[in-house]
Amino acid sequence: GCVALVPEGLEVAKWMDSFVDNFRHQQYEGSKSLVLVYHHTDHKTAQIVKQHADGLFIKAVAAQDAEFPSTAAARFGMWHVRDADVIARWDFEAWHHPERLNMQVRALALAGRPASLLDRWTILDATNSKNIVEDGPHWDGGIAGQGSWMQEKWYPFLRESEQGVVGSHATEDVVSVDEPGLVVFDSLRP
Repeated sequence: GCVALVPEGLEVAKWMDSFVDNFRHQQYEGSKSLVLVYHHTDHKTAQIVKQHADGLFIKAVAAQDAEFPSTAAARFGMWHVRDADVIARWDFEAWHHPERLNMQVRALALAGRPASLLDRWTILDATNSKNIVEDGPHWDGGIAGQGSWMQEKWYPFLRESEQGVVGSHATEDVVSVDEPGLVVFDSLRP
């Protein structure tokens, strides 16, 4: 199950089709689903998200939290895929390589660890330059883990405490995947 927080704003309509197509092209061997979480007061985004939702493969859920995006909104989205074997953060402002789910789930299985985190990722800037980075605001944009582990340990948007939780379990729980092309953040996306 993949959890995406859909931002507010007019740009969402511009990017939603490509975002959903990008998810549909995941070459993961098992079943997969995408939860699109939007803020309950954002009626325009709700309308766009609901056009893409079918209730099974792609779900639309409204987060009631005062802040958005937030830890509560992300965990609310995760609750909608709570029975999934693996849960992944699926950032809206990123392009996800078609093999991302496959590679991260295989890394979990081969390492025998409950979580997988990308060591590095790519940021595409306004000049279309690709910058490979390993630190910064998207440090947890490439996290995937066993459902039970994610439910217990994943608290995104808490920055220091999230890094502390994942970091403190890095050697025993988290397998690192060093493939920066698996997630590409586009600075032009909302």
